[in-house]
Amino acid sequence: MTKSCWQVVSTSIRVLWQTRIPAPLQGRSFAALMLVLQVTAPLAYLVVGPLADNIFEPLLSSGGLLSDNVGHLIGVGSGRGLALMLIILGLLTTLTSVVMSLNLRMRRFEEGATIAPAPDCAPL
Repeated sequence: MTKSCWQVVSTSIRVLWQTRIPAPLQGRSFAALMLVLQVTAPLAYLVVGPLADNIFEPLLSSGGLLSDNVGHLIGVGSGRGLALMLIILGLLTTLTSVVMSLNLRMRRFEEGATIAPAPDCAPL
């Protein structure tokens, strides 16, 4: 996701969390969110390289399994496997967005939302 897109997504997430989560729990909630984000990013970097080199690149190499069909669309050779992986991820992101926009509950998420009452929070 590009930096400008991430800023829009991040702002939306923060607005939703700050309006839905009681103030005494916001610090813990944002800490948990940041933990998840910071743990998954390095894992993604560790997975993408081997996935591209060992699975997608051989599929679109000369004589590879997808070189005759997908290879005609995006080409064959060095870097085409990574291109295929990015195309697939882009299509999955688009599909997720379309499915979520068709979900009535997600489209009306902000209409019926109320701020949860603050529970009795004991200091940690």
